[in-house]
Amino acid sequence: MTEALIYAILALFIFGTYDYLVVKPARRIPVIPLALYLSLGQFLIFFVLFLLFWTHISLWWELIYPIFAGIFGVTGIIFFSKSVQTWLAGISSSIANAYPLITIFVWALIFKEQIVNMQYVFFISIILWIFFLSFQLSEIKSLKLSQCKSSLGFAFWAMLAWAGFTVLFSVSTEYYWAINTVLIAEFGNILALSLLLIITKQSVIKHLQVIDKKIVLDVGKVLICSLFWVYFFAKAFETGGTISVVSAITASSPIMTTLLARIFLKEKLNVIQYWAMLLLIAWVSGLSYVSL
Repeated sequence: MTEALIYAILALFIFGTYDYLVVKPARRIPVIPLALYLSLGQFLIFFVLFLLFWTHISLWWELIYPIFAGIFGVTGIIFFSKSVQTWLAGISSSIANAYPLITIFVWALIFKEQIVNMQYVFFISIILWIFFLSFQLSEIKSLKLSQCKSSLGFAFWAMLAWAGFTVLFSVSTEYYWAINTVLIAEFGNILALSLLLIITKQSVIKHLQVIDKKIVLDVGKVLICSLFWVYFFAKAFETGGTISVVSAITASSPIMTTLLARIFLKEKLNVIQYWAMLLLIAWVSGLSYVSL
């Protein structure tokens, strides 16, 4: 379990960095083409690793788990992007990142995972501190009811999609090695994104024509982060991590995003956010300790 916790904490830091880095390219490239570029890059790199290490795939029916994990994952990204377009990113992030509450319930109900009372306290507290980490009272007061209705729905669907991704991804690691799981999940991503591009009639080539050196560098940074994040996430499950603990730890990635925004973008934090960050770090540490 110790090794799994290390991978989960690494995934937390790297995914938080990913959320910080993806902002720049997302301002110039629409979400679906950008997600497709990243998925294609990940697929090609993990395919090379697959060939180098020759991690044989002998279970074919079980391919449905990582494929649908990839589809659920990218669906969550689309819903989340829709939510933040018309609403506060902080609140949307808090709702979407509450997906561990669903994964814990599903895993305990269907797979009979044993969860002690102290872990429940840590799970609920972590979701609460994520909300307060994104808390901006002045912005909340300025919200309009018309903005809230549709955006709340998108954030909620993102939460459900990410819960589905986590459950299916965890199941996949019981049948395949981490490299195989990620490779197949990225194939699912590409299928879903290609279909969305066809439905929405968006062009991938069009955005490639206006890409310059700076945007290539920004996308490259995001790609590197996403490669390490998804690999560490898979390794956390492969090395014995439970879905309740791994999902709760990785969902705390706003810690890293907030820290980077404070350091490099000089974003101001209020007293509530500082306390939420400290408590979130303490609660993640506590959850890791009681899960050993």
